[in-house]
Amino acid sequence: MTSRITGHHDTHALRAQLATDFGSLAAGVKEAADIRDVFNELARVTIGILYDLMHEWNEANVLRCLPAELIAHCFTFLPLQDRITVSHVSRTWRSIALAHPAIWTDVSFSNEYPVCAAVLEMILPRTGRLPIHLRSQGFHVHDTRSAISSCLAKNFHRMQSISWSALDVLPLCRPAPILEKFVGLTSEHITLPPDFLGGVPSRLHTLHLAGVSFPPVCPALRTVTHLTLVAAYDFEHAATLGGIFRLFPALQYLSLSGLLSVFARFLPRRPAPSSLIQLELVSHDPEYDLSRHYVDWQTDRLRQVSLTQATLPAHLDRLCTGAIELCVHRTRELHWSAYSDDRLRIVAIDAAGRRSSVDFEDLVTANFLLRPELYTVFRGLRDVRALEFPMSMTQAFLGVVAALPNLARLTLRASAAAQALWKLIPSLAHALDRRASRLDALVLRLAHNSDREGWELPPSAQDAQDLLEQLEMLSSSNFPDIRVEGFGAAAVACLDVSEFERFRVEFSTEG
Repeated sequence: MTSRITGHHDTHALRAQLATDFGSLAAGVKEAADIRDVFNELARVTIGILYDLMHEWNEANVLRCLPAELIAHCFTFLPLQDRITVSHVSRTWRSIALAHPAIWTDVSFSNEYPVCAAVLEMILPRTGRLPIHLRSQGFHVHDTRSAISSCLAKNFHRMQSISWSALDVLPLCRPAPILEKFVGLTSEHITLPPDFLGGVPSRLHTLHLAGVSFPPVCPALRTVTHLTLVAAYDFEHAATLGGIFRLFPALQYLSLSGLLSVFARFLPRRPAPSSLIQLELVSHDPEYDLSRHYVDWQTDRLRQVSLTQATLPAHLDRLCTGAIELCVHRTRELHWSAYSDDRLRIVAIDAAGRRSSVDFEDLVTANFLLRPELYTVFRGLRDVRALEFPMSMTQAFLGVVAALPNLARLTLRASAAAQALWKLIPSLAHALDRRASRLDALVLRLAHNSDREGWELPPSAQDAQDLLEQLEMLSSSNFPDIRVEGFGAAAVACLDVSEFERFRVEFSTEG
């Protein structure tokens, strides 16, 4: 500040004025004590004038024109540490920060700003009577766990959501009448007590835990609709999973991951609650077939099923029953040890909108073939009206395409470097000629490739020309109208897409 004054202001005039005032007040003074009084009085008056001028400047500042509510709303977007900082910038900002409890209801800690009992003691009273959202991504205790637990216990009745990593400091048996969401951000095991959240059902609807043991009875769990669990790793904990449908009678969404075949016998063998709408199961155990649980737990209201496993599901036919849309994806999952899994993902949708998705390892697809079991299931889906699969698997699906009596729409996905794939089109034409009924639509959907620098490359004009040449040679085939997606407008601008003998070709362009 000194450099700003000396650089932009003439201090000689200021010094001269102060010298005049000091000389006038000091005239006739003989004692040192009296001259000290003169100095103090002049300093007091001068500082008072400067404070008044600063207050006038503050009143005219553009920030003073903003409503306090708007400034308070801006504060809510800041991390907790920065909210504390701005509350000490000025008297105005501090008064705003303390007058608006909503600023402090999101209490989020992190590795960079770890949990601290002193901060909790300061922040939680500022929330007034509003619900509190408590979060902690990491946990490096600056205080004893008991100090933090004691602080949380005094405010637990106002918690609306908790996402916390150190579950052992939470007063889990305290009543939490407005708590709606409880997420454990840790892989450490937790044993829920029977009197969890006071032992009474309240408003809890979302529970996300890893490594948990459930008690035989726990009233607070009756209201949970969304349950996400990482499965147990030992028999003692796995044995408590058998009662989850009894403990959670209102379940609508259930997600279980990390499932191991050795613990499969502990999972329920009876139907899931009738309220269950969505089911997600994940296992990387090469001996675990999750489809058995779908058969056991299936309900009339179940609308979305997702299974991710290492093996071909034994009950794939049950998962695909009634499908009118069938989509097959082939993916390659890379591992740190430099090997990869060829995986197949099958999505089936029925007339009521129920969706089943199965993702499993399938080495046979690496050779663009279908296992006999898959081939049999697909050919039996006589209600399918829309089929989609990678163009690289055309040979494997020819028999399926020919066998589905109600198939009306066929979609093939291909990479942008598709010249080699165009050569599969004659085989497809032969399969369509074998069908008793003609398709309504054929869609060729091209994806973008990436060059060596990672830039996406759309299909080129040469790709489009090569495709047309293949189709012209098959102009008398039983093709439906063909829609080609993925080309840019510039790539097809100069193409002559003339009428073929029995079908039309349309390029749906991007940009």
